[in-house]
Amino acid sequence: MKALTLALLISLVAFSTSVTVKEYWNLFKSKGLNEYGTAAMLGNIFPVSGLLSNLLQASYRRKLNLTSEEYTRRTDLGTYTQFTTDKAGYGLCQWSTTEKKTVILNKSKELKVSVGDHKMQVDIIMAELASQFPDLLNTLKTGTDVEKACIAVYESYLPAKDDAGKMMRRALSKQYYDKYHTK
Repeated sequence: MKALTLALLISLVAFSTSVTVKEYWNLFKSKGLNEYGTAAMLGNIFPVSGLLSNLLQASYRRKLNLTSEEYTRRTDLGTYTQFTTDKAGYGLCQWSTTEKKTVILNKSKELKVSVGDHKMQVDIIMAELASQFPDLLNTLKTGTDVEKACIAVYESYLPAKDDAGKMMRRALSKQYYDKYHTK
């Protein structure tokens, strides 16, 4: 059953998000990640957020009775004022701490973009890697193996919950690499 679920997920990823994935692929590559590192980041981010930069954690969508879009819109307008303190997972990496959500909010105001802006969130990821995970960033820039890069991401930056999650991330990373790398 797990293999069927993984195969279905991978086929849905390949089918339904190829334009978005390609944009993220190009964006991470433009930030200096090589193809192995780019595939590893995408393979780790997808299970967390589906590569949806405005995704509000499901339990908070129910708790707050807001869609992801409405939460984002209200935060952008300033009518929802608990964005930084509500502990709701948000964005590509489902950031939930006051510190990380304050970075998102402040950066969005500085750039005059939505808190859900995917390019801004990629910039935040890259800044976090540079300041807090320099060894991982080096691996993502210079590594020569997609599986090793993927493992490095989930061991230090975006932890996977269990072995099935780790297996899914490795498979997704390989799928992204196989589809988008320069041949």
